This record gives sequence, C-alpha cells and structure tokens, in this order.
Amino acid sequence: MNAEQQDMPARGRWARRAATVLVGGAIAAGGLAALAVPAHAAPTGCTVQYQYPGAKATCTEGDGLYRARATCLSMRMVGQRLVWSEYTRYGSWVAPGPDSASLADCLPGSAKAIGIEYA
Repeated sequence: MNAEQQDMPARGRWARRAATVLVGGAIAAGGLAALAVPAHAAPTGCTVQYQYPGAKATCTEGDGLYRARATCLSMRMVGQRLVWSEYTRYGSWVAPGPDSASLADCLPGSAKAIGIEYA
C-alpha cells in the first residue's frame, strides 16, 4: 500500500467534516433568515400635488415612511443674463395617517416636477 492509499481515509473524513460544516452553516443561515423582521407594507392611498411653491404628499394608510420631493427651478440675474437653476427639495419623513402630509418647499422658485419617496 502506498502513501496515497493510506491517506485516503483521512481525506474522506475531512470531506465529510467539510460537508457537515457547510450543511450546518446553510441550515443556521436559513434559521436566521426566518427570524428576520418581516417586511412592512409600503404606505398606500398616496397622492402628490403641486402646492405653490412646491409639493404636498399625503398617504392615508400602510406602514413605513414617505416624503414629498420637488424638482425646483429658480432664476436670477448674472450680469445682464438671466440664469436658471435646478435643484431638489425634500419634505420631512412622515408616517401615513389621515392627517399626515409632507411638504417640499421650492422657495425661492417654483416646482418643475413632483413625486413621493418611500423609506
């Protein structure tokens, strides 16, 4: 019997141990995933509307948070030229509810586009 044949049982034991560790790790990871916090339902019943000079977002139900987003435009004079600037403003993060609202204010300027973001 040569050295390679004598080493075969040790290799077999190592392979079985490695497989046991890998399977055990996979089972443990699955168990931890089962303990994870369940996903929350996103806010529902949401609307967003232009409300000068920005946006107003409301959501009436659901979990999580939402906020208004407004892409704003303003103009100013630079020398003899009129220059337009575009920037984004965000409202406060709020929880859905019958009286909740998030306002994104574009002062100085006015809203070019509006939307809602969810967290």
